[in-house]
Amino acid sequence: MTAKTRLPWWYKTTIYQIYIKSFKDTSENGFGDINGIIEKLDYIKNLGFETIWITPFFKSPGLDHGYDISDYFSISPIFGDMKDCEMLIKKAHKKRMKIVFDLVLNHTSNKHPWFTKSASSRDNSKRSWYIWADGKGKNPPNNWKNMIGRSGWNYHKKTKQWYWTSFFPFMPDLNYHNTHLKKKMFEVVRFWLNKGIDGYRLDVFNLIYYDKNLNDNPFSFRLLPNSTNTSSSFQNPENTINHALTIKFAKELRKEIIRAGFKDKMLLGEVHGPHKIVKQFLGDKINSGLDLIFLFQTLETKPIVNKLRELISELEREYQLPNIPTLTFSNHDRIRSISRYKNNVELTKLMAVLQLTARGVPVVYYGEEIGMENADLSIKNSKDPLSNRFRSIPQFLINFLHRYGMVTNREGSRTPMLWDSSKNAGFCDKKTQPWISLNNRNKRTVESEAKNKFSILNIYKSLLNLRKTNPALNSGKIELINSNSLPKEVLGYSRVEDKQKISIFLNFSKKEKTVYLNQRSTIIFSTQVIAKKSKNKTMKYKLRPYEGAIIKL
Repeated sequence: MTAKTRLPWWYKTTIYQIYIKSFKDTSENGFGDINGIIEKLDYIKNLGFETIWITPFFKSPGLDHGYDISDYFSISPIFGDMKDCEMLIKKAHKKRMKIVFDLVLNHTSNKHPWFTKSASSRDNSKRSWYIWADGKGKNPPNNWKNMIGRSGWNYHKKTKQWYWTSFFPFMPDLNYHNTHLKKKMFEVVRFWLNKGIDGYRLDVFNLIYYDKNLNDNPFSFRLLPNSTNTSSSFQNPENTINHALTIKFAKELRKEIIRAGFKDKMLLGEVHGPHKIVKQFLGDKINSGLDLIFLFQTLETKPIVNKLRELISELEREYQLPNIPTLTFSNHDRIRSISRYKNNVELTKLMAVLQLTARGVPVVYYGEEIGMENADLSIKNSKDPLSNRFRSIPQFLINFLHRYGMVTNREGSRTPMLWDSSKNAGFCDKKTQPWISLNNRNKRTVESEAKNKFSILNIYKSLLNLRKTNPALNSGKIELINSNSLPKEVLGYSRVEDKQKISIFLNFSKKEKTVYLNQRSTIIFSTQVIAKKSKNKTMKYKLRPYEGAIIKL
């Protein structure tokens, strides 16, 4: 894994996540759609992104905004049809871009015909396609809690058994112990690969298998989970999360894809837990398991120099070649990054520099490139099923919790994209009612940001171009610069590939800081000033408050 030609395409790519409902509406129904993505392909391409990940647009009742699928082989009419989908894939590939679909393997909607049949009687042929069990008297089969912190067992009066759900009662989990079900899901995987997509983002992949004997989960003292510890609600979910059979399934899925003739397709898994466990999903060589896993530490690490140094060191220690970490600062389930940074625009630019220059595959959520904020939406009017648990909490407290990263209403990060200053911000026609209210309180739009040389948008564009044109930034190793040689509150690291060496300095201070270089260098990028090549190459550089600079040695 030393030759550049041996690196797979996804190793050097940059990923732009689109929450399809909120990206661009072209059908005047208030929902973003497939044609809206087609219309904005040039925008994404010109920004510099190479891969697009699209949240689910398959047929669905929409109770969990598309993650409750009722037909894996068809598209919800509110988003378009199969011809639109095929055209999107074709046009993206013509622009030399990759398309990745969001695939939910763990569960379906309770409106899926499979579950309708499964729930019809105990002896139906599809009964064991889902997880059914007898209770203990009037109680559930065991103590398992779902991802929301409640019992995931749901009593079914007609057949007098309980069915398991990792999330909401209307999203029953599939039973992969059933070989017929597993074969059918492999058929789903092959179906869209045959359409030409370049891979999958695999939703909640580490929940797929469970303990077949339904043993209780052991006690834990933890109330809330984090990125490296799955224990929560005073329970260690060893029988429901990161099961050994799920890790084995990652390898089996990869073999199935290769067997079907798809060797270069990317698998990006939503997996969390201790590094020693989640790394097993990746395998020990290219094409032996998942290619990438989301590392949620990047969503939780505070923008403080010592914490970021620790993060980089940790990811380097754990994800050496042939593996590579992912770098993501927000997504459709989390608080938007600029809101976590207290709407500090310059700090947001610094974190963009880190995301696009540190070693890793960056995944950027739509709207991050213009500094879209999280919306403080009414919990009582929320369509997010997660909000049901928090409706009794006063709104002011909900808003306070969001400031500190706790999510009670995911819709706050899912508001429509702000394209321009017109009514509905160019997301949909002026006469159309968007599916959810817009959040344009900071007045930043694609249109306005494009006019400012040092806007967040243009910072992203410059960084993506630098990353694409400099091998050190897209495939080089990373070396942290000794903190003793740097001013306090300055993070420094270098990217090295062959004879190219590029250093990055990020000033997290409100004060000017000077960095001294051990050789003459050229400033090739700054978040605050136009970097000009100097005939008298500098041996030091004064970083302005919250400035990020890239220096070629």
